Amino acid sequence: GRMSGILLGGVMIQALGYRNAFLVLLGIVTVGWFLVHFLPPLEKKTTSMVASFHHLPELIKERPLQLATVICFFSALLLALTESFFPIWFKDLGFTESMIGVLVTFRGVGGIISSLLFGRLSQLLTKERLFQMCTVLAGLVLMPIPFIGAAVPLIIGIAILVGAATSIGSVLYISMVAEHSSIQNRGIAMALAGTAWSLAYAIGPVPFSQLADLHGVANAFLAVGLLFLITGSFAKFFFHKILSAHPKMR
Repeated sequence: GRMSGILLGGVMIQALGYRNAFLVLLGIVTVGWFLVHFLPPLEKKTTSMVASFHHLPELIKERPLQLATVICFFSALLLALTESFFPIWFKDLGFTESMIGVLVTFRGVGGIISSLLFGRLSQLLTKERLFQMCTVLAGLVLMPIPFIGAAVPLIIGIAILVGAATSIGSVLYISMVAEHSSIQNRGIAMALAGTAWSLAYAIGPVPFSQLADLHGVANAFLAVGLLFLITGSFAKFFFHKILSAHPKMR
């Protein structure tokens, strides 16, 4: 859905302009709202919302969930910054809106591939290595951005690898929440870890935009890449210190 939406959005903007593209989007949303009414009803949960929050204090103390929240934050930060500023970077390079849509779509390709491979990767690598993989990979592909110019093959490669890194982190934090929460508490546990997702979207773009205004979008991505490399180097600390009471997670 994300891939087709980005691709279609770029084409519509190029062909129809921004105003008409948003009108088409309104029509698509309206159709979706109408189709929802034909879905079968879900079985209501017996536990009330207030009762679910009674377990929140103990869930906050769960160290694996704390780590899942950290992983969620960095996954969302990577997505928020690339989702918001990749199109600006591409525009600075002179690409048209339709071409920008095509280039951004490749990020979804990387996400699909890594999601399909996650089961196999989780068998071969520990959670610590998976977290290290996604952060270091993000750092290594973002740092060269100021030096590649408008080379389309390199840009496509960066988009695919960024999508793969984001997807690995996203699936990792979700699997950790599912592993360390009961069925009854899973919803509130997922919401707890997911607050980091909203936090990353709320605070990430602000300093990035300031950095981009001062030094350019490409150089801002270099700085973000360095941040992710440093984060990856601290993966051992996150897992061996925060999760010292859970050796099976190392």
